[in-house]
Amino acid sequence: MVASALAALALASVWLIEPGQEPRPTVTVIALVMTGSLAWRRRAPTAVLTAVLIALLALATVAHTVSPMYALLATIIAVHAVGAYGPWRIGLVGIGVTAVVLWLGLWMDPTRHEFFDYPFALMLAAGSWGFGAALRSRERRAIRLQEQGEQLARQAVLEERARIARELHDVIAHSVSVMVVQTGLVRRRISRERPDEAHLLGEVEQIGRLALDEMRRLLGLLRADGEELALSPQPGLATLAGLVEQMRASGVPVELTVTGDQGPLPPGLDLAAYRIVQEALTNVLKHGAGSAAHVAIDHGRGQLTIGVTNTPPHQEGPSPHVGHGMVGMRERAALYGGTFEAGRRPDGTFSIRATLPVERERLVHVTGNEVSQ
Repeated sequence: MVASALAALALASVWLIEPGQEPRPTVTVIALVMTGSLAWRRRAPTAVLTAVLIALLALATVAHTVSPMYALLATIIAVHAVGAYGPWRIGLVGIGVTAVVLWLGLWMDPTRHEFFDYPFALMLAAGSWGFGAALRSRERRAIRLQEQGEQLARQAVLEERARIARELHDVIAHSVSVMVVQTGLVRRRISRERPDEAHLLGEVEQIGRLALDEMRRLLGLLRADGEELALSPQPGLATLAGLVEQMRASGVPVELTVTGDQGPLPPGLDLAAYRIVQEALTNVLKHGAGSAAHVAIDHGRGQLTIGVTNTPPHQEGPSPHVGHGMVGMRERAALYGGTFEAGRRPDGTFSIRATLPVERERLVHVTGNEVSQ
């Protein structure tokens, strides 16, 4: 587009605006070479600058002038392209060569022998290159910041996944422990009447204990440096009232609404739902000074819906979209095949909504020494 527009300007200059450029057919060819080569300024900036300077020198030799507007614009654009897309060292050399060519052109022009034309030519070359170099530096800095942001986002996702994996270890370990205990109980009950089956159950029990040992080693790999082993049981929605009271004690008014059939949930999903509410309320505490929050839990048919909404803060803080909390909520919802949405509403409130599918017909509820389905 730039090359085409400048070529049209060159033709108009040679044949209409400045008809004194003789011989016009030769000058026309030189002008088209000078302006047309700019179409490749991004791919081959050094070659384009070379072509423009040769054409400029030819124009000075044939027409005894370097003053036409198209010639100056083509030179500026070519030097700028070297600064923006070419090597730094070649760009510095290009400044000097461009200044020399302009000086030669001025020396060949009988009408341009003013002293200030020569430093102006040097300033023109250096300024064009400097502007292009500054633009390239800015673009590279923007790309570097974008790459750093993407790297931090990936790191945040990996850290949250490792944290979720550590928590799920406790859930799975508890379930496997119950299986081992129940298997041992059945084995002891039938050991006299059905010794063969009791032997098989003993092997199952032993495999379960070995699996628990391996899971403990795996947890050691996942645990962060300096992190202690959690001894308290993992929380769930049944302990949500305690979390709400903690937030109220921290100065955040929280209202909790629970609807639907509050039947048993899979332990991992129950933990994920609790963590989503916890992270959402923590965001309110950090970023929504003076906000009040409303937590809505709906035990629907085949799904669990979690909604947390907070009123506009008295004072705007950092965006709640930033940080590991939002990443963790999204990862937990995705882990169980659910959906997660977060955003600010037109009335200024900020809300998150997570929907987690629940297959209650497959749920096995374990209490004490009994197993019911």
